[in-house]
Amino acid sequence: MVSVTGWSAPADDARGLLAQAGVTGGLIVHLGCGEGRLTAALRANDALRVHGLDRDPEAIAGARSMLRQRGLYGPVSVMVLE
Repeated sequence: MVSVTGWSAPADDARGLLAQAGVTGGLIVHLGCGEGRLTAALRANDALRVHGLDRDPEAIAGARSMLRQRGLYGPVSVMVLE
């Protein structure tokens, strides 16, 4: 299990998680993605695809909007976990 407790920002969290896990490519599934900031930051390179899941439909709607605004929707996607 990799933890982000105490890290300062989504980009720092993502770098730390990816380094700890040794992940450089493939599919990342982010459970409990919330508003998607960490989910977006986990796409550290073109070899990564990230899929976020959360039970809160409002959080997912906000995450989708943010991802579209940043031009990330596609390689980074989110959906409601039912």
